[in-house]
Amino acid sequence: MDALTVRALAEQNEMNENRLFYVFKKYTGMGPGKYLMAYRLNRAKECLLANDAPIGEVANGVGYTDALYFSRIFKKQFGVSPGEFRATFRNNPYGFQDGSIPL
Repeated sequence: MDALTVRALAEQNEMNENRLFYVFKKYTGMGPGKYLMAYRLNRAKECLLANDAPIGEVANGVGYTDALYFSRIFKKQFGVSPGEFRATFRNNPYGFQDGSIPL
């Protein structure tokens, strides 16, 4: 994952940040920053279940350079740390199916 920001996304689409936020909110029900976070965390769940990569590598792979920050927001969103998530749901990935962040 590249380091993507709302500003960069707005520039890439040749609009200002306010317009991007309005369009995103209108069609997805959430702002672009929250959507990006949800996408990254959902992707992190998939990666945690699919391989044995260290948490720091998973965090970096989904766009978070700070593994501690990644772990904090992961736990805040899903109620368990990335390590606990992997240990608990590795053999039962459907046990946590309802915990995805809706996109």
